[in-house]
Amino acid sequence: MKIIVLEINEVSKKIIDVYLSRNEAKGFVCLDQKINTYVSDLEEESIYPSQTWASMNTGKTFSSHKTKWFSEELNHDDIYWNQLAKKGKRVAIVGTLHSSPAKKFLKGNHNFTTFIPDFFSSDDETFPKKYQNFQRLNTALTMGNRRTASGSLLKEAIMSFLKKPSFDAWGLNNLLAIKQIVKIIFSSLRVNKERLRMAQFTLSASIFYNALKSDKPDLAILFSNHVASMMHRYLHAHFFEQNDTYSRKCINKYKNEVDFSLSLLDEWIKKFSDFAELNDYKIIIVSSMGQKINKEIDKKHVENFQHDYVLRNPDMFLGKFFKKNKNNFKQLGVMAPQYAFEFSCAKEAREAYSEISQAGTDVPLRYGHYTKNENYSDSISGLYLNADLNGKIITVTVQLHKDKIRLLDKDYSYQDLGFEKVKVDTHHSGEHDKEGLIWSDFKFSNKEEIDYLDFSEIIKKIYA
Repeated sequence: MKIIVLEINEVSKKIIDVYLSRNEAKGFVCLDQKINTYVSDLEEESIYPSQTWASMNTGKTFSSHKTKWFSEELNHDDIYWNQLAKKGKRVAIVGTLHSSPAKKFLKGNHNFTTFIPDFFSSDDETFPKKYQNFQRLNTALTMGNRRTASGSLLKEAIMSFLKKPSFDAWGLNNLLAIKQIVKIIFSSLRVNKERLRMAQFTLSASIFYNALKSDKPDLAILFSNHVASMMHRYLHAHFFEQNDTYSRKCINKYKNEVDFSLSLLDEWIKKFSDFAELNDYKIIIVSSMGQKINKEIDKKHVENFQHDYVLRNPDMFLGKFFKKNKNNFKQLGVMAPQYAFEFSCAKEAREAYSEISQAGTDVPLRYGHYTKNENYSDSISGLYLNADLNGKIITVTVQLHKDKIRLLDKDYSYQDLGFEKVKVDTHHSGEHDKEGLIWSDFKFSNKEEIDYLDFSEIIKKIYA
């Protein structure tokens, strides 16, 4: 048996059920077995995709693998698809988490037919090399850590393509990809600019499809965060019949955004299913967890937070903590409000972590940080702060909730700390949930619900 695995981040049954009740499905109808999964090794208030995918794809608990953030390395020998590749299975990877940098997987292993690592990679290495230009844009966008999309996103993509134009290397060589890209661009102008983010999925899915056709790997895995991204922004609007947090104008504007992201996926599932039927493949859709409505978001919160703050100059911010100059670090790719920094050695990282941690924090007034710091301090006001240390890497969580900040008994503006202020009308509408799914077009398990830690072992047994 050959398997196509679609890792669709944070999607759960209830989200897709709403989509299916409103739309005529194309690909979802091909998936006969519907299994619910649950996160067994983490508390709900702290679960995060970099943790859950690490657990699911290794079968190890978080307390065992200890990989918390995207910037932290996971022992690649524990990942099921890498184990299968080492045993001679031909494997295609597009974007799956904890697959970067590519060189640590490709070195000495010639069983990867396609390898485009996750978009948090510190370099642009891919296999084949023709995808490097596409990956270079992905990693640049990740490092940009945008809170909102804009026309500059489209401009950056076009400029990247023109540097080394290739329809094949960008997945622009089939009708579905072209149709979706056109739809995304025009609807981003007419409906919502955040839809531009969806293009990353369409291009990745098209490249993935090309890899399936050309190489016929034994196992092929595609990861996407495009649905999760829209749920975090618009889940209140998606479930518009159940809440009145946002104005009717806002609900009408955004109620179709999650469905739009799912419709793109639905079309690709149909295309993959047609391919699978002709080439003896089976399909699995899996999410390591889900999302649910953030009930803490109410009308008062929406009124109070019409802006957000994104860190643009890490040197300015980190410099406020250090007693001596520390500029021997590089920024790594994560998602706001996290910012990750790799220092030259573990000793430097420990010193920096100590100085940041001792500062304390103000009470958090925003959501979506998925951390816990109750070391409240009178010397900080207007800023929630937390830090995690893993070897040479510090991951700092920072959320500003006003323009004027007090930090270590000194007053600053948000500009003084290296932040950009951006206007927003979304407020982390969806929060993480322990319930995920495994949907397939074959009998994956005899159970209707399984512990997500069992997933990788079941896959390995299929191939054994």
